Amino acid sequence: MLLRAVLSLLFPPFCVRCQRIGSWLCRRCLLEIEYCLGPVYFREPRPDLTAVYSLVKYLSPATEIVALMKFGNACPEIADWIGEWIAGHIRLPPDAIITSVPIDASKRKRRGFNQAERIGRAIAKTCNRQYVELLQRRSQTKDQHLNRSLASRQTQHKQEFFCRKIETSPSCIFLVDDVCTTGVTLQTCAEAIHQQHDCTIFGITFARD
Repeated sequence: MLLRAVLSLLFPPFCVRCQRIGSWLCRRCLLEIEYCLGPVYFREPRPDLTAVYSLVKYLSPATEIVALMKFGNACPEIADWIGEWIAGHIRLPPDAIITSVPIDASKRKRRGFNQAERIGRAIAKTCNRQYVELLQRRSQTKDQHLNRSLASRQTQHKQEFFCRKIETSPSCIFLVDDVCTTGVTLQTCAEAIHQQHDCTIFGITFARD
C-alpha cells in the first residue's frame, strides 16, 4: 500500500480521455461512460456459461481505457483500477471463486502482465473472495491459424485452453476477461472448466462490444 501511494505521487494517474491529472477517468469524462443495463444470459448452444456481467459498453472512453491498459506502454495499474471499479457494482456469493482468461505466453512476455488476471485479482481482493488460477493456454504459432476452415478453427479454439483440478469443489466460478465481443473465448474457457469441475460459471468483463 505504501509503495502504491509513493508511486501515485511520483507518477500520478491521468484521465485517458482529456489527460487531466488525478484519476484514470476524470469526473467529466466519467459521465460519458455508458453502463450495461444487466447481464446477458445464455441458453443453448452455450450451456457451460450461464451469463456474462459487463460493467460498461465498449464505446469511448472505455475503448481508450482498454487501449492504454493493453497496448503501447501497457499499464497494469489500470487493470487494478478496473477491477476495483467492477467490484463496486457486483455482489458475489460468499463461496464464489474468481479466475481469469489466460493469454498467450508471447503476449504476456511482451506486455508484462495478463490484464484479465490483474482485473480478477483486484475484484477478489476488493470483494474478499478467493482468486484461483485455473486455466492455462496452449501456445500456437501463427501458421496454425492460416488456411483453416471455420469448423477447423472452432475445433482448434476448443483445444486451446485446459483447466487444472483443485481439491475444493466450488459451486460457483466467476470467469474474468477485459472485453466480451462474441463470448466465444469465455464459453470455450467455461467448457474447459466444466471438464474438471461441476459448477455454475458466470463471466465478468469490463466492457461488452
